[in-house]
Amino acid sequence: MFLKLLQGSILSLLFLIVFVLLMLLPEFDIKGVILGGGPIRQWFANTFIFALLPDNFALSLIEYFNNTSIGGEWLLIAPVLFVFSLAFIPFSLFFIKLMEDKS
Repeated sequence: MFLKLLQGSILSLLFLIVFVLLMLLPEFDIKGVILGGGPIRQWFANTFIFALLPDNFALSLIEYFNNTSIGGEWLLIAPVLFVFSLAFIPFSLFFIKLMEDKS
């Protein structure tokens, strides 16, 4: 059981690492479309942080997010990413169980 939990934790951490690496990409402009880590951080905050909070608190966080540096954005996003990586462990365990059953 410990080995399965370790495997699930590793898959969860890989998910977290890939997502963080996408968010760390520098921003660049291609024909008027901004690509890179900034839009990914903005999408993540809009989808998983601001949408789940009460309106008054969400509006104050949106103002903070829009007026802060990249470091401030990370202070807002990092705890949520950590919780998501922990929540991803059961899905990782389920995926490992499916792969074991097929072999």
